[in-house]
Amino acid sequence: MTTMGTMRLSSNRLNKIFTQESLIKWIPRVGGIGFGSLIISSSLLAKHHQGLAFTLALFAYFFAGFGTSFMMPMLFSLAAKQ
Repeated sequence: MTTMGTMRLSSNRLNKIFTQESLIKWIPRVGGIGFGSLIISSSLLAKHHQGLAFTLALFAYFFAGFGTSFMMPMLFSLAAKQ
């Protein structure tokens, strides 16, 4: 939740640095790859190292929030431009 809020509030700063097309292209990929790889790692470690598996799952949800957080403000700004 914190990641989603932070990314939503900083989407204007990211738009100044990167183009909207590159953000739409790369942030969901990074979020999806990070989420998928960390969830798989967490599920494989859950049997033997529960604390580490829980920590990896928390970081996985961080990446999920990162990958999806900017989409709504960006889609609204794209719609307003048209």
